[in-house]
Amino acid sequence: MTFRTRSPGCVSRRAWVTGTRMSFATQGASLMLGQGTRLEVVSEVLGHAGIAITKDVYGHLLEGDKRAAAESMSRALFGV
Repeated sequence: MTFRTRSPGCVSRRAWVTGTRMSFATQGASLMLGQGTRLEVVSEVLGHAGIAITKDVYGHLLEGDKRAAAESMSRALFGV
């Protein structure tokens, strides 16, 4: 079995490694948020300077949380 030690194609090794790292970060963040991990914790794990960065990048993954919150409020107020 042969292992590739160089970056694919004409992409620089640094860019390839950085891109791979970012892919892992994106996948990890998606999994953590999907499992209900708080945004503050995900931000810390990813090493972001602030929660605003994490929210800007991954906020679209929290749409289900907004819906659940609205449904919870509706049940509390109207018993629906």
